Amino acid sequence: MSLMSGEDSDTLFSRWLRVISNLILWGCPMGPANERQVGGTHYKVGGEEHWDRVHRLQLDYFQGQVTKYVERWKLKNGIQDLHKARHFLDKYIELEEKKVAAQVAERDVGVEGSGGAPSREVYERTKGDRSPLPTAPFKPY
Repeated sequence: MSLMSGEDSDTLFSRWLRVISNLILWGCPMGPANERQVGGTHYKVGGEEHWDRVHRLQLDYFQGQVTKYVERWKLKNGIQDLHKARHFLDKYIELEEKKVAAQVAERDVGVEGSGGAPSREVYERTKGDRSPLPTAPFKPY
């Protein structure tokens, strides 16, 4: 006499068959990542997983984090998620301001000058196309 009823053995067999099929098709026992959800449903906004949207739009790490927290704030952690989004956005702004400042400094340094300072000629030649240096980061809080 078996310890499992017929229904339990059918369920076990179908699970085993699904695991084997997933291993063959996808290389993992769970199947494709979008077919399983770890955690809540807050990741699938508008019928599309957030990671698929990030990939489709070719967002970088910081853009992906900001959009993740903004999209899920009402469904998961409320205002805390908006603070997290702002935290990532503040860091992103810092990094982008440093990058812009470095590009401006690199562009403004003349090869003819000595000691890294631009020569008067380079300064005059590029004066009209110089963008202003970034201001201090905006800190609303």
